[in-house]
Amino acid sequence: MWFDNLQIIRTIDDLVDSLNNVVTAPSSYPAAGADDGYYYSTAFLHSGYTCVNIGNAANHTVNGGYVRFANVQVPQGAQIASATVRLRACSSRSGSVSVRIRAVAADNPSAPGSATAIANAVKTTASADWSPAAWTEGEIYETPDIGAVIQEIIDREGWESGNAILIDIANNGTAYQNYRDFYAIEYAGGAYKAALIIGYSE
Repeated sequence: MWFDNLQIIRTIDDLVDSLNNVVTAPSSYPAAGADDGYYYSTAFLHSGYTCVNIGNAANHTVNGGYVRFANVQVPQGAQIASATVRLRACSSRSGSVSVRIRAVAADNPSAPGSATAIANAVKTTASADWSPAAWTEGEIYETPDIGAVIQEIIDREGWESGNAILIDIANNGTAYQNYRDFYAIEYAGGAYKAALIIGYSE
């Protein structure tokens, strides 16, 4: 019954979007192993692993996870109605976590080649704070709406449809050993990789 209700809610949401001329862009994903990972301080970059952790797994002052979404098909200057990142939990965890989601403020960023490259990169002014509830391994979770973050990138003069967006999910006061982790593109041939879902109007 709950599934039927969820389908009804989604159908209603689709109808509202249609009436508001909202287009759902094709989902965007990381395209290569370097496109997702996590960093500890400005010294340790972990890419190529099967899971990406966010929160505070290693007790560094600066740490976070990132995903570079390739080929984001939204035209420059579009009005973003909504945007979320969809993640699949790599393990079951319940400790209290607080993170802040922003994007690297660039027209078409490359995947970071070092921890410094992502930790010290200029980020968007817009952000979204997230305190995810407990996660169960294998289940799918979505971030809060990060539409304002995506809008700031899409409004850049140098933005073009098909460019990449690099999302940073940084620790925001989480206690040591509390974290969540999600599957990276390396796991199961990318079957469970992160997805960026954007609704917009022109």
